[in-house]
Amino acid sequence: GKHSTMACASGIKVSPELQQSFSKAAEAGVRLFKLQIQDENLVEVASVPAVGSEKEDFSMLQEHCKSEAAYVCFRLDGQPAPAEWLFILYVPDFGPTIREKMLYASTRETVKKDLGFSFFKDELHLNTQDELTYESYQAKLTHDQAEAPVTADEVALKEEARAERDMSKQSTASVMFPMSDEAHSALVKLAAKEIEVVQLRLDVKDERIELTESAQLGSVEELRGRLPPDEPRFVYFRLADDKLVFLYTCPENSPVKLKMLYSTCKSALVDASAHLGISPAKSLELRDLEDLTTAYINEELNPQAAEAAAAPTITKAARPGRPGGRRLI
Repeated sequence: GKHSTMACASGIKVSPELQQSFSKAAEAGVRLFKLQIQDENLVEVASVPAVGSEKEDFSMLQEHCKSEAAYVCFRLDGQPAPAEWLFILYVPDFGPTIREKMLYASTRETVKKDLGFSFFKDELHLNTQDELTYESYQAKLTHDQAEAPVTADEVALKEEARAERDMSKQSTASVMFPMSDEAHSALVKLAAKEIEVVQLRLDVKDERIELTESAQLGSVEELRGRLPPDEPRFVYFRLADDKLVFLYTCPENSPVKLKMLYSTCKSALVDASAHLGISPAKSLELRDLEDLTTAYINEELNPQAAEAAAAPTITKAARPGRPGGRRLI
């Protein structure tokens, strides 16, 4: 028959009978639906009814994922109709031939498309049996939150919801995009004190951290003028007194998807930079670029001095008898 180009190199398709079988699986109380590629065809090899809760039934996966590669659809609790499934590509390190591994990888998108993208809430790619525990699934969820895009609209909706969650509780999970060579060498120069400013952006399309500027500081106000008003940025800058500041700017009107990505990348970037010898005296997060002033930075770096010297509103009563600006911190 004709093979759609979507099927990549493999040309393997889900038969109408198989589609029908899967669409009826949820109503029939099936918890686990397993497919394998046999003689260039996709075949249903197991259909197991639910026994307990999603968490209790998760151990079924251990029995059905051993030394052979498979696609496993595991039905999640919580939504009667349409059911939501976890899609698992299981390709053990030992067992399948290289050709089989490639075949399973190149047919994965077709399987999901033919069964119906919208049924799959999450996706796992696993290579060992010991990753098949409910705990590691939950940990993975908080980490990489569904790698494969579904439809553009669904991705946007999911990300919107996830970004809102991330913004409300600074997510502990962190994802590291690879860094471009330029970004890496700029950070090395910053550590060596050859430059004073490194400004970085996330390239969403290529999933990379890119350098947007490596320069001397000038003033904090000049730096502010070089930052975009409608997109987040990561900035390292060194002040005249040699103190290094890490700044994450996240303007309120930035796209939600960007806010989410930057917030999930932030701590991983700080960790990676630490390995290059960069340890900021202060890490700051700003939503309004107008707040980025020399006075604000000085205040953040020397709170006691700023309090003693400035703002009579705060320190009127406390001022007498204090050593003022010369306090060591």
